[in-house]
Amino acid sequence: GYIYGIDMYNEVFPVTEFRPGFQLSGGISGSQVPLGRKISGNTVTFIDEKQSEIEFHGAVVAALKVGVAQPYAGIRGFGSSVSWRNNQPAPGADADHISGHARGNVSIVVGLPIQITSSLRFQAEGRFVGETAVTTGFTVATF
Repeated sequence: GYIYGIDMYNEVFPVTEFRPGFQLSGGISGSQVPLGRKISGNTVTFIDEKQSEIEFHGAVVAALKVGVAQPYAGIRGFGSSVSWRNNQPAPGADADHISGHARGNVSIVVGLPIQITSSLRFQAEGRFVGETAVTTGFTVATF
């Protein structure tokens, strides 16, 4: 499968050595996962199914900028839509399809980005309450 998305954010910091500020962000992300087999015990069954998800999100966080680190904490709102489809229905049957939506969810978000070089940044983020997730990764700026 694959994951895609785009986020946009704006940081507002005063011009001082120790800079508290705010960050506003919004974005959309999604995933497409083809499912090719189902394992039950010692039995493998080949299937042709697909699961897809799309999520809209936005956050308002308070941030500090201290040297190369920029810890933040705040509120994140999100909504998502998930869909599953069986691409190989039984002969004469319609394709099975299940979908669901989640709206109006709010969670607490905390994170720690560290600027390693001018074009490389490491970031760890955790989300709690309305969702539980921990992500880490590197961002490479190409412009």
